Amino acid sequence: MRKLKVRAWDEKRREMFIPYYGYLPKGMKRKRDFFIGFNSTGLEVSEYEGKGFWRVMPIMLFTGLIDKTGVEVFAADILQVPHDDGCYHLKVTYDEEYARFWFIDEADGDHCYAPDEFDVAEILVIGNTYANPELLEFEEAV
Repeated sequence: MRKLKVRAWDEKRREMFIPYYGYLPKGMKRKRDFFIGFNSTGLEVSEYEGKGFWRVMPIMLFTGLIDKTGVEVFAADILQVPHDDGCYHLKVTYDEEYARFWFIDEADGDHCYAPDEFDVAEILVIGNTYANPELLEFEEAV
């Protein structure tokens, strides 16, 4: 079984980060106070903001895939995938019902592709849905 790897999007700071839990690597100091755990809707990352308030942030799971430049692929990433007519921009999502990842083409009516339908060595992470939503406004093949 592989180790669970997650990242989170901090809308307040407009940055993606890897929340550390448990013991930190040697020489690393905790900069922020996080809680990683399960709530009624699933896994969450929260940051303590003081006075009893916690801010919940979107969390993304690692797919186990690596793109052609060595970048890890997470849920909510936007991929550039080659196709006969050029390339498409696809959103990576996790489907809890089927416990699997899908590549979604929102420009083609939310058409779903399984990651094994592509040569994974050819995919490229070009952004994510939080920092680069404009990349999904891709109407047709380039």
